[in-house]
Amino acid sequence: MRSIVEALDRHAVERPRHAAVISADGEVMSYAALRERAVAVQHWIEGRGCGQTIAISLSSGPDFWCALLGTARSGRVPALVPCPLPGLVKLRMPRELGDPTVIDAACMDAIRAQPSAGAARVGEARGAILLSSGTTGFSRFVVRSSAAIDSVAATNVEEGLACAEDDIASFLPMAHAYGFEHSV
Repeated sequence: MRSIVEALDRHAVERPRHAAVISADGEVMSYAALRERAVAVQHWIEGRGCGQTIAISLSSGPDFWCALLGTARSGRVPALVPCPLPGLVKLRMPRELGDPTVIDAACMDAIRAQPSAGAARVGEARGAILLSSGTTGFSRFVVRSSAAIDSVAATNVEEGLACAEDDIASFLPMAHAYGFEHSV
């Protein structure tokens, strides 16, 4: 997780106007804009005194990546949950995740409305929590450590599926199986 935050910071300096995220409806966000909004999410999280787990309930696109990267920057653990958040998952979250703060579309609107707060230090990467459909037919939250995420990225490089210079991030309908990776 930390390596993807470091890659974003590097790209925001080296190629600030290049496309970092392109949504399904064609919305393009540059590396500089992605970093700026990720820092805004980080400030929002830190300013609210949020606990260690942040549930992200957003569709794939710029807001999702801003929330994920801002959460990682803050040193909190992102829990990737469905959007919209189903009632049953909402009821299970306090018991299974310790009542996390939820970042949804309304939160992202509030974050965008805040004035820019400038740079912030990057917290310790802690991995991610994914909602898995499981093999039992009952969904469960699965912790994927930063080391596990980096291991998948390293395997992609070893198997020739990516090269060490690639930045790889995926958010698919099967995010519980694939998650997101960064090659180093």
